[in-house]
Amino acid sequence: MIEHLVHDAARFTLIAGGLLTLTVLVAWAARRARIPAPLAFLAVGVLYSSATGYTLEVESGDWLITIGTIALAIILFEGGFHGGWSRTRAVLGPVLGMGLLGTFATAALMAMAGHWLLGLSWGTASLIAIALAPTDPATVFSVLAGQQLRGRAGEVLEGESGVNDPVGIALMLGALELVLHGGGSGALAEVALGFGTELVIGITGGVVVGLAGNWVLTHAPLPNQAVHASAALAVGLLALGLTAQLHGSGFLAAFVAGLVVGERDVRHHAETEDVLSVAANLGETTMFLLLGLTITISAFDDSVLVELVTFVLLAFLVRPIVTFAVLAPSSLPRSEQAFVAWGGLRGAVPILLAFFAVIEGAPDAQLVYTVVFVAVSLGVLVQGMTMPALGRRLGLLEERDR
Repeated sequence: MIEHLVHDAARFTLIAGGLLTLTVLVAWAARRARIPAPLAFLAVGVLYSSATGYTLEVESGDWLITIGTIALAIILFEGGFHGGWSRTRAVLGPVLGMGLLGTFATAALMAMAGHWLLGLSWGTASLIAIALAPTDPATVFSVLAGQQLRGRAGEVLEGESGVNDPVGIALMLGALELVLHGGGSGALAEVALGFGTELVIGITGGVVVGLAGNWVLTHAPLPNQAVHASAALAVGLLALGLTAQLHGSGFLAAFVAGLVVGERDVRHHAETEDVLSVAANLGETTMFLLLGLTITISAFDDSVLVELVTFVLLAFLVRPIVTFAVLAPSSLPRSEQAFVAWGGLRGAVPILLAFFAVIEGAPDAQLVYTVVFVAVSLGVLVQGMTMPALGRRLGLLEERDR
């Protein structure tokens, strides 16, 4: 019995070591080929599932959602920790505008385009639109590796994602409730009230857990830097878990807790930030690889036109319109507004949201998933590969000191 368990553990360790090795090789190859690393990880998953016929089915959704939730907690907490309240406060107007108003506007415009231009039902068009509303700054900064972004565009992109990821998740859950169970204005009002309540509890939970965690990190006699970094990571996970138990947005709580701790945590701050960055990158990589395993190349054949038009509408029309409209009253220079408009890359969160539709058995769920998957992939490829050139042309990028 023991020998069998040890053998199984060793086999699992071999698989884990192989995946980590593959991750390193893919990241190195992507850097050499000047391909955004997130796209490379997605491609590895898709190619593997297409070649072997092995895909992660809906039955695997429970643990895929669990892994995604943990990874998102770390990613959002690290984003808040890296920004800190003082840096985020300087761009709070643009961040809240893009994260709240921009998310709603993007979802609304994409839903109308999907229904009127592509002939999709309102339910299907809305699910696609909501899934594509959240952005991902980790993808942005992965394509800008080795270069320093001037101005406040980076803070806006990072803060926007910290807000719109939780908003997008809450919107998707509400939309699935309406699509699957229907209801009139009363049901819509109930979803809206629940959405607002989740955000309020999420902000409150993030502040409370962040302040408590900050007191521990500042005053507790933690023995070394490693324990300090582990304790900081625990704050992010606790913020999500505890707030979710109170029916609040745990994802928003994780981001807010990161803002609080990142602003006040002074001991071992740099070392903690390094550990959180590594954990967030590992979480992002794991999500892209696993999500790539949920689909094969043949799944894209039946909806190529919808996928291409959706990407074009999002990248070239809806995102620029929303960005310039929301940021017009701000003091952000036009060059930085342009970079934010083109830099609103989508990442693992939209694909995960589309997977929610598959798990729940929503109408046209597979169409929703493939359209979102391709739109995200094309965005990372087209926008990601052109962002460095755009940044240099706008005078916003410079090489980091080696």
